[in-house]
Amino acid sequence: MVKKRLAISLFVSILCLPAVAADLKDNRLVLLLDEQARAIILEQMHFYMQGVAAILTALAKGDMKTVAREARARGQMMPKRVPAEVRQQLPKGLTDIGMTVHMGFDQLAADAGGFGDTEQSLRQISDILRRCSACHATYQIRSSNFDPLSQ
Repeated sequence: MVKKRLAISLFVSILCLPAVAADLKDNRLVLLLDEQARAIILEQMHFYMQGVAAILTALAKGDMKTVAREARARGQMMPKRVPAEVRQQLPKGLTDIGMTVHMGFDQLAADAGGFGDTEQSLRQISDILRRCSACHATYQIRSSNFDPLSQ
């Protein structure tokens, strides 16, 4: 029961971050991406969040097979599906953080499949989310067609 509460509170806190952040001055670095690149990157982030939700749900049920499968899908093979012209638009700092996230998912998949330790998996998903938060605290993605006066 404690694990389920922890997983649920972690997920809810992630959902509330945009509301809290809306009241703060935005000092993040602006990444101007073309519409195709922006859409691909946002789609990937959405895929991460779907995976985190599925992983937390599976952890609450003790379903380590699903944890491993969902984490593996978000591991180091994931960026290889992004077109090279999109990857080239991203700064090294962002891609470095991104790779640590992918490696974290790979490690989570390996450990969940091998050890099946729910507590360890919760620590790992928490570490992955801290890396995601660091990236979101550093960068914001805008379309190269963005007009700040229209906001």
